Amino acid sequence: MEISLDAVRSGLDSAISLLERSYLADGEVGGWYHQLSGPRPGPTATACTLLLLHQSGRRSAHEDQALGLLKSRQVPGDDPVRSGGWATNTSHGTPVLECTAWVARMLGEAGYLLDPRAPDATAALRWLVANQNDDGGWGSLRGATSKVWLTCLALRGINRLDPRSPAIAKGLDWLLAAQVDGHGFPQNPGRPATINHTAVALITIGEVAPRLEPDRVRRAYTWLVGNLDLTRIDDPDARIEYYNVHDKVTGVQWQATMPHYGLPMAALALLRHPDGPHPMAAAAIDALLRLQLDKGHWRNVEGSAEISIWSLVPAIEALQAVQRLRIPDVTGANVALGPGVVVRPRGVTYAQLSRSRRGDVVREVVRKWWASALLILAVLVGVPLSLLQWIEWKDFGLSLILPLVTFVAQQTWLRTR
Repeated sequence: MEISLDAVRSGLDSAISLLERSYLADGEVGGWYHQLSGPRPGPTATACTLLLLHQSGRRSAHEDQALGLLKSRQVPGDDPVRSGGWATNTSHGTPVLECTAWVARMLGEAGYLLDPRAPDATAALRWLVANQNDDGGWGSLRGATSKVWLTCLALRGINRLDPRSPAIAKGLDWLLAAQVDGHGFPQNPGRPATINHTAVALITIGEVAPRLEPDRVRRAYTWLVGNLDLTRIDDPDARIEYYNVHDKVTGVQWQATMPHYGLPMAALALLRHPDGPHPMAAAAIDALLRLQLDKGHWRNVEGSAEISIWSLVPAIEALQAVQRLRIPDVTGANVALGPGVVVRPRGVTYAQLSRSRRGDVVREVVRKWWASALLILAVLVGVPLSLLQWIEWKDFGLSLILPLVTFVAQQTWLRTR
């Protein structure tokens, strides 16, 4: 199946533009809220938006205010279990993984680690490591039940700040132990596998440890492909994740709500298959674009008419992943995805493309191997002539200088390129 590069570009521009228009001021600082209409900005949605804008190659006009919001909302103090993290607008001041991991990932990926306007990334890393549970996974905070989604958030955040952290190996061990019969991944250990959690686990493993357990990873991909429903944006088995969080220090308890969008998560995972983009990725991207609404967003799985940032985050990342496949920017072109990527300009048949490709292969072989061929030819001609004493061995050696220099120069150029 093919997807239209123009459709991908249009869908992505529409979604990003919606985010840019949804900025909320909060005094001298500002940012975004998970329901884009307000009422006041929160650190999670603000971090997500800055990350998405960075991935799209843009900078927000409100970057200073957004970084100021994150800096002002970072919990101060010397206690590593509490200080350095971020509370959501609904966690009653308690720093939680759901927010801190997103901010940490954004700071590392978007290049704000040494930016004086930004919050303290080192303190954020300490918080993430200090709040890892003894079993190796993460819950909302230390002592809360470890969950697949939250463990993946933590691993992706830590990996951006310290890819050598010992916490990563422990977290990956917990994540693999949660895998269901060597296939998909569940919402919580011991439960059935879901599209959403399998996708996020595969994305996480691909980012954090791409060579980890390749057979198990491929079995998970097989399960994902066999169970993905291309007709809906959400995962019917994990549409909304509800769980209670209890802060034992303050005694406050609240219910966390995590909406999930299985289709874009699966599309992103399929685009990052270890063997190259999976052929089903094109069908998933096509379905994602068809489900996009007029304003650039996707349906809110919580049933609200409000536009949720969680419908935008995974979809934008999936569409951006298509653009990161090093596809030539050809107007009107379609793309067929598989272990390789084939770009077909509008009006060009596959027969014409195949003939053109054969010409490209010949040119590529000549470009890479002409110096090697020249050196081999010089040896094949020079050795017999020297053995027959038609030329001196000394002259034969001197005749190899130019081919050798050419060969070394070409190989150096190819490796540098």
